[in-house]
Amino acid sequence: MRDYFKELEKNTVNQKLLDYGLFSEKLAPIFSSKSFGVWIRKKGTTTNKTGSFSAVKYRLTRNNNAPRIIEIPHPIAYYNLCEEIKINWNKIIKKIGEIKDYKNRSMVIPRPNNLNKRLITMKSYNKVDDKKFLILDKSSNKKFLVHVDIANCYPSIYSHSIPWALVGRQKAKDTMFKKDLWYNRLDFAIRSMQRNETVGIAIGPDTSGIISELILSRIDKALKDYNYLRFIDDYRCY
Repeated sequence: MRDYFKELEKNTVNQKLLDYGLFSEKLAPIFSSKSFGVWIRKKGTTTNKTGSFSAVKYRLTRNNNAPRIIEIPHPIAYYNLCEEIKINWNKIIKKIGEIKDYKNRSMVIPRPNNLNKRLITMKSYNKVDDKKFLILDKSSNKKFLVHVDIANCYPSIYSHSIPWALVGRQKAKDTMFKKDLWYNRLDFAIRSMQRNETVGIAIGPDTSGIISELILSRIDKALKDYNYLRFIDDYRCY
C-alpha cells in the first residue's frame, strides 16, 4: 500500500484539494475553484488564521426525492485546512493506508489520477463494470450479505476523534490543550470551517473525504477479519 501512495506527495494533494475540491462534485461543473487554487497557492494568506467561519448550505434532491444538504466552506477556512493537511500529509496517509488490503476494502480512496482530477471522488470506480466485478469477487461462495451504512456520517463526526485516529485516544486526551501540536492544529482547522463546533464536518469538500477515510480506516483495522466492501460509510459484508 505504501507504493500505491508514493505518487500522492503533499504538493500534489494540496493542489488537487484547492483547485478541484472546494465545491462538491455533485454541484454543476460550471462552478470551479481552480482559479482560486492557483491564486491562493501563489499568494497565500495570513488573514484569520485563528478565526472561525460558517459554511454556505444548499439543498440537492436525491434519487428518491429526499433532500440532501451540501455545504461550501469559507475559502480562507478551507485554505487553512488544506495547508494543515499538506504539512502533515505523510503522517495522515500513513494512518489511512495502514491496512495492507485497504484499497480492496475502501472503494473511494485518495488517487493521483482520477479522470475528473479530484483527489477523492465517487467516480473512482465504474458503477457498471468495476463495482460489479468487485462485488462478484467478494460474494463468491458466501451465504449471507450484511448491508449497512453509518447514519448521518459526516454530521456525526466528532472533531476530537481525528487526533484519536492519528495518535491514539489516550495520548490525544492527555495533550488536547497543547494547541501547537500538529494533530491539535488539524483538529482546530477542521472546527474553524464549522463555527468552531466539534460535532460535524462539511458535506461536500474533498477535505471531508480525507477526514472520513482517516476515521473509517481505523474501523477497517478493527474489521480486518471480515470480508467486505466500503463505499465511504456504506458497508457490504459477505
